[in-house]
Amino acid sequence: MSKKLISVVIPIFNAEKTLKKCIESIIDQSIHSYKIYLINDGSTDNTGNILSKYNKEKNIFIINKNNEGAAETRNFALKLVDTPFVVFMDADDYVEETYLEHLISVVKNHNVDMAVTGIIRNMGKKESITKFKEGTLTSKNMITEILKEDGPGGYLWNKIFDMNIIKKYNIRFDPNINMAEDLLFCVQYLLHSNKIFISKECDYHYVQSNNGLSSEASIFNTNKNYKKAYLDYIVSLQRIKSILPTDLVISRRLINGRLCHISCDFLRTMKLNHSQDHELYSKIRSVAINNRKLALKSESLNKKQKLYLNLVIWFPSSVYFLDKIRFR
Repeated sequence: MSKKLISVVIPIFNAEKTLKKCIESIIDQSIHSYKIYLINDGSTDNTGNILSKYNKEKNIFIINKNNEGAAETRNFALKLVDTPFVVFMDADDYVEETYLEHLISVVKNHNVDMAVTGIIRNMGKKESITKFKEGTLTSKNMITEILKEDGPGGYLWNKIFDMNIIKKYNIRFDPNINMAEDLLFCVQYLLHSNKIFISKECDYHYVQSNNGLSSEASIFNTNKNYKKAYLDYIVSLQRIKSILPTDLVISRRLINGRLCHISCDFLRTMKLNHSQDHELYSKIRSVAINNRKLALKSESLNKKQKLYLNLVIWFPSSVYFLDKIRFR
């Protein structure tokens, strides 16, 4: 086992514009008991040259590999990690100098399996801070919280994970899924955890971009990859639904609500893109219908949203007319 406390895993693909700021923000941390794993996932821009400048940094490990996607890249890194804890970053984000210090102090002071922080969202020159209610939760309650629309989310980068749990239960990212694979990972981890602490601290700068995978699963998207993004999202949610214990009633309602909501958004996007894949449309509509009843009981959807779900399922032409005016 390494004498260092934390490993920072950063999968990188064509991040020449943001990579230096990301790396420097970790190097400048207020504590130095860390290792940084920079995994170059087959970048074709100037990423390789930028990484080469950090070759002499003793706590930085640079690995160049063929492109396999973020999930497989994180799995690759997890095989190398030999520290007690691990955190994940995205290469277009950056952190405050207290990021690692706050996370590790929470874990140690509260004796928990996961620490969670707030988020600083950066969109261009605009910045917004999202804080969550501070306190200790059971892992089951935490699953419910991350499934809420206004909860701390299934993101990787505002959390610290215990490597003993990851190794013991062989928790990995599904390389076949590119949407919500982080949420699936977090749920799997929480199912094998006990206590979680949510901190009021906000140290992570999430730089929002319209070019990310999450933007492909959006109603106004005309990119040809939108079907893959939506299908991956639905598969992730269905996987989560299949592993949730039956006593997590609220969590199951929330996952049904999200499944129904995402399926309906997918149907709307297919209509807006004039998709002729009638078999796929019918399949996704069935997913929406099968999850509709519990979705209507979900606390995460308001009355307007629930009405809209019913309209998308039963009166799609009327919704298409409204969407065409709004998005086109």
